[in-house]
Amino acid sequence: MARKAASDSIQGQIDQARAQEAKYDPPEGLEPLTDAEMVYWDTYCKAKPGWQVSELAELHVLCRMKVELDQIEEECKITPRIGSNAAGSPVEEPIHRVKRDHAKLIQGQLRLLGLNSRATVASTGEKAAQSRRGKRTPDAPAKPKLSLLG
Repeated sequence: MARKAASDSIQGQIDQARAQEAKYDPPEGLEPLTDAEMVYWDTYCKAKPGWQVSELAELHVLCRMKVELDQIEEECKITPRIGSNAAGSPVEEPIHRVKRDHAKLIQGQLRLLGLNSRATVASTGEKAAQSRRGKRTPDAPAKPKLSLLG
């Protein structure tokens, strides 16, 4: 199996240029996409140099989910984030929870299709440094030892 061309290589640049020109139609047997869904379809189709039929079927689902999220966001704009339950306690309105859950589903679908942003590459194009979380640094003072004996 050939390795995927890096986007900064000559072949990677050629593949990206071809992806911008390529036109993919939604797979046969699926419901036709609306105009709003086709906007997302065209955008995502240009994001990768090549698509398999199974990936196009998943992309079809993603485009429908994105339009649903747009509709949910419009409803969220007119709905306050915090409401109150029968006892008068403040609670989050259910539509905002639905929006959050729907956004998580979309992010998972993006990962499935390989369209997620790379976590290992910083915005400068350099590899991100390894996390130092939970590791001791040489200049950090040691924690004092507690002793009951004095």
